[in-house]
Amino acid sequence: MKAIVITHRPEIGGLSKAAQLADVPRPKPGSRGVLVKVQASSINIDDLHVAEGTFFGGLPVGPRPSSAKPVIPGTDLSGIVEAIGSKVTRFMVGDEVFGIHSPTTRNGPWANFCCTHEDYLMPRPSYLPPQD
Repeated sequence: MKAIVITHRPEIGGLSKAAQLADVPRPKPGSRGVLVKVQASSINIDDLHVAEGTFFGGLPVGPRPSSAKPVIPGTDLSGIVEAIGSKVTRFMVGDEVFGIHSPTTRNGPWANFCCTHEDYLMPRPSYLPPQD
């Protein structure tokens, strides 16, 4: 799958230069995990702080990116459930969802697919139009 990755912690203001498109393995959901086919994601100030190591005034939060183990940034996501873990009770394959992914882990939603815990997702409200 395709993902935007970083292989080193960028300097302040340098995330756009450090980010690159790469082929990475598709994640697999854990027992309470949900694999989402990402249809939309965003970039917010917390994503910048985590990637650049400026969170909470300079704490390097999250895994250290490297060439051998790149980090896929991002927090916010929406999409369609592609697979679920064995203990997931709130969602089924095909459900439209939105939510977050923990920014302190390695495989965020700036990718074709993202796994996140079922408690971090919500169903698409019925008053919103379906995603294409």
